[in-house]
Amino acid sequence: MIERQALATKPTLTGERLRLVPLSASHADAMYASTTDPETRRLTGTHRTFTPAQITAWCASRAEQTDRLDLAVEDLASGAFLGELALTEVDPDNESAALRISLAPRARGRGAGPEAIRLLLDYAFDQVRLHRVWLEVFAFNDRARRAYERCGFQVEGRLRHAFHWAGERHDTLVMAALNEPFGRPRVTPLGDASAAPAAGRRPGGTGRGRPGRMRPDRGRAASVGAGCSRMGMYILFDVRRFRRLYESRVRVMRVSQVCEEEVRSAVSGEPPSRTPRGSAARRPQSGA
Repeated sequence: MIERQALATKPTLTGERLRLVPLSASHADAMYASTTDPETRRLTGTHRTFTPAQITAWCASRAEQTDRLDLAVEDLASGAFLGELALTEVDPDNESAALRISLAPRARGRGAGPEAIRLLLDYAFDQVRLHRVWLEVFAFNDRARRAYERCGFQVEGRLRHAFHWAGERHDTLVMAALNEPFGRPRVTPLGDASAAPAAGRRPGGTGRGRPGRMRPDRGRAASVGAGCSRMGMYILFDVRRFRRLYESRVRVMRVSQVCEEEVRSAVSGEPPSRTPRGSAARRPQSGA
């Protein structure tokens, strides 16, 4: 069973570079500005247009919600608004919930998303006692998908043409992270170089030559070499066989020609015009 009180009590979660605080009316202006950004609307699939009053009322009501958790992402040093994220659609019986995150334009590409998600996942698994946290991401958003994967999410399915934007249809990926004793991913703090690939070397690379270059499979190379050797033997055998057939045919033609000359010589009483193959040709001897 989940811990419902952990949803009703809005926590403050602090990380290395940011903190998650309860979303309130004080974040309304910055959140409204984020909702009017075209790229933010595209990445979140927001078709609806909101007014400042609607955003203010929505932010002010988040503390009253006991079946979900809405938090604002703030910069730890300056307190600037970087976005908001939430645990929604909580299913107590199946110990599952959905995660949603929206970053302000200034926060994209700075690593704020993964750090915020890791903080919320730890709280969801350890305090709320959830077993599964899932989300949806558009297939064209590769950067977000890679960030989710670094946080332990895996792709579970694809909803074909589930999102329509600017005349184009896009697939939606369903991803989830599980809280399992041996399946929960190791959370790597930002700036921890121990788990990162060495400089000049990509995962799967040998570390020598160009980054990421792999050694050839020796077993496969040996198999290919053996195949080439067999092919060479077949070609050599065919060449020898053709040569024997050719020489045999030439011998038959020569014997036929000799027989024809001998028959003509016997009929006419004249010596053969050609010396049979294998006999020594006589040269005229000079002088006495």
